[in-house]
Amino acid sequence: MMDTLMFSMLGTSIRTSQIEHLTGTTGFKEMARSRQSQALSLLVLVFGSVAIARAQTQKSYINVYGQVKCYAEALVKPESTEQLAAAVKQFADAAKQSGKPLKIRTSRSVFHSTASFACPYTSDLIPAAPDSSSAAPSYVAVMTEGFNKVLKVDKAAYTVTVQAGLKVLDLLRWADKNGMATERGAPTNYAELTIGGVISANGHGTGSNVTSSMGDIALEFTWVDASGGIHTSSRDSPEGHALAGGVGLVGIITEVKLQMTPPSNTQAVSINLLPDSNIAADVTKFLQTTKNIALMWRPDLKKYNAFLMSKTEEPAKKGDHAGLVFPLPTPISNAFQLVLLPLQADIHDTAVSRALNPLNCLTALTSIAYLRWASKSILPQVPGAPLDMAVAQIKAVGSTNVMMGGGCEPFCMWNSELTVDDIEFAIELEDFPAWVEDVKKIFQKDLSEDGKAQDRCLPFGGYVFLRFGKANNDYSSVTSGMKNPIYVELTNARSRKLPGVPAKYAFVQDAMEQLTLCKYKGRPHWGKNSDRAWGHPECSVRDALPNFDKQLELQAKYDPNKVFESILMSRFIAKQRNLYSPQCDLKRSCYCTQDSHCAQGFACVPLASFPQFKVCKPAPMLPKLLG
Repeated sequence: MMDTLMFSMLGTSIRTSQIEHLTGTTGFKEMARSRQSQALSLLVLVFGSVAIARAQTQKSYINVYGQVKCYAEALVKPESTEQLAAAVKQFADAAKQSGKPLKIRTSRSVFHSTASFACPYTSDLIPAAPDSSSAAPSYVAVMTEGFNKVLKVDKAAYTVTVQAGLKVLDLLRWADKNGMATERGAPTNYAELTIGGVISANGHGTGSNVTSSMGDIALEFTWVDASGGIHTSSRDSPEGHALAGGVGLVGIITEVKLQMTPPSNTQAVSINLLPDSNIAADVTKFLQTTKNIALMWRPDLKKYNAFLMSKTEEPAKKGDHAGLVFPLPTPISNAFQLVLLPLQADIHDTAVSRALNPLNCLTALTSIAYLRWASKSILPQVPGAPLDMAVAQIKAVGSTNVMMGGGCEPFCMWNSELTVDDIEFAIELEDFPAWVEDVKKIFQKDLSEDGKAQDRCLPFGGYVFLRFGKANNDYSSVTSGMKNPIYVELTNARSRKLPGVPAKYAFVQDAMEQLTLCKYKGRPHWGKNSDRAWGHPECSVRDALPNFDKQLELQAKYDPNKVFESILMSRFIAKQRNLYSPQCDLKRSCYCTQDSHCAQGFACVPLASFPQFKVCKPAPMLPKLLG
């Protein structure tokens, strides 16, 4: 058997020890070894003198929250567009020759999406071992960690071309050192995400019908189709409209040319602990001051924070910084666990919860008082603030690159025993006042039970995050065809130590999710919701995307065999409903219709606020454990 495979056109070689097939059973492993020459021709990718992309032995990769596990028979780690194109071509040719289906998805070894669009296959179980065509994997994952370089710079035009795996935060740092900036609303607030992933999944910053995403500053894409062809498409071409927000359905973005700006400074103002009695009207006033705003709202506490970002000619102040994502050292996360763990474990809201609820609410209040966009300079009042309120306001001035995006690694909350359940939808701004009143109704009637349980609060991470977007005509974009989108997001913290127990008062999030999806025709963020959001039995997301048929036309042109179409995307395109199974609501793969869909000790019941929606609540017929 040959130990070395030569690529004569490149004059280079690579040994078999560098190539390993993913194997799950002894039989599969022996089969793979006996067909090593086949595997080599498929998996060895050598371009240039040192760059090597290879499939590695690993069964799965998982998201940071521990909720979504992806399976692949082969992981490929290219470092250039050409390497990726060669890989895709060889996998496609092998699949065609063997007659096997092929699925390829792009991700990172630890990814942030809470939906399984990132996965070529989602089962923890290894599929049945292939037969004579074992050298041709059916499930392939492309890992983008090697796609992290700045490729071309035109300083006169303020443009830069980067690989799609470069993190937004790394771009911001590079721009700060090289005399450039992004437009204010373009970066994601949490900026440790890849540029290609953000653009493909419709990730966003905040800006009401102004620049509000990395896709808004993209000029052109270099990408690879399902046959291994390499293309370069302008942002406003049909292909550009299919790639931005397209979840990788048409092709894999490998390089992005971005329009930057000259260096600029941004003033960030945080106004904390405002009463929420007129929050919708307050938003209108804030938007008259600046289009780049965000709000963090606690309906249970009847308070919110407002964050206003705007251009300034003031010089940057040493030490001023911004961003809502702060490191959470282990001792602090452990302290939160002292409250959260027993609270979450007390599913029936007995004496344990009644004792801890005041402390939980105090912790929640403390956390929202602490969370702010601007940091360092504390002023009693900011001149020109849109609301005349007697609250402390915090102002910071710095480079736009520093003020609009940040990170928390390695001390992010999700790296501890804490994790979050996250949902986000885009709705029309004109519907926001009614949506606010409906959300308040959920908290009043279902959480507080019309005043009978006023001491209940969501855990410290349970806030509604409000940001603003820009309407567009992209084919799969969450904001395609909208007039004036607002993003409404709700997170809920829980402990990983209780995998069989929902987050405390998880039914509040479930209620908001169904309300927003169904009554307000909310469009789920491609990367921030669980799979069930795209399969609600009565509320079709597919029907809410006016240009999606154009996306399918481009898919038919560039990927007729649906190589890049994930399992979840196939179900979404076919308008298939969620699959029901025991405790599927706990797994966030369905909305309950009967008690068996809930966690143990919970029952599927209509909401008090909106009886047309059912959620899992602690079973009322079960006896209280304490008190």
